[in-house]
Amino acid sequence: MTGFRPRRLTPLVLASLVSFGCSDSSGPNGSLDAQMRYVNAINNTVGVVEIGLEGGPTSELLFKGESVYADAAPSFRIAFAADQEGTLRSSEVFLSARTHYTIAFVGRADIRLVSVIFLADDPGGEPDQGRTFVRIAQGGLQVGDVDVYLLEPGDEVDGSPDVAGLDWLDVTLYGDFASGELDLVLTKVAEPDSVLFESGPISIPSASTRTLLVIDGSAAVDAIDLIVLNDDD
Repeated sequence: MTGFRPRRLTPLVLASLVSFGCSDSSGPNGSLDAQMRYVNAINNTVGVVEIGLEGGPTSELLFKGESVYADAAPSFRIAFAADQEGTLRSSEVFLSARTHYTIAFVGRADIRLVSVIFLADDPGGEPDQGRTFVRIAQGGLQVGDVDVYLLEPGDEVDGSPDVAGLDWLDVTLYGDFASGELDLVLTKVAEPDSVLFESGPISIPSASTRTLLVIDGSAAVDAIDLIVLNDDD
């Protein structure tokens, strides 16, 4: 078949859960602050969840909500997510100066099983015109480990995944792809005919950077859902 993968320059490989990075860009007005963004990917929450760092900044987010980037003092910090019943999860993170980060809390509130995916949003450069940087974060607790395919819309899986055995909380490094439309397909490991999720066409503009965050969907609608994060902001 003719798939999306022949247009990829850099293979998708796994990164460590906690991604550390450094950027040459400074914060607003040339400050040395880090830039922090939060994502609420905790299923079965009621109302808003407060997500933030002790001492700020914080945001109140509905399920699948994301904040804008905000200044955060670089250092070791405690990130937390809390609902009406109390703290769902807290975790220590380290913020470097002049670096953009995303903290995504994932899991299920009803069983109080929540974890954190901590990402540095600086891929180490900017994609060329006609190219895009894409990475995948597996925040879907219920689906477990999966094989991942990034295809042109309409193509079918062929048993040669872009990433094999991407488990819960795993994150890939950024891969270099041709811009345009792609379709994210998840299957059971080593079972290409057992499709668990298909995103449908995702439009990725030229010279852009995106994170595809797989999450638990609403049990009444879909077991798996997707948040597309714009890492250019």
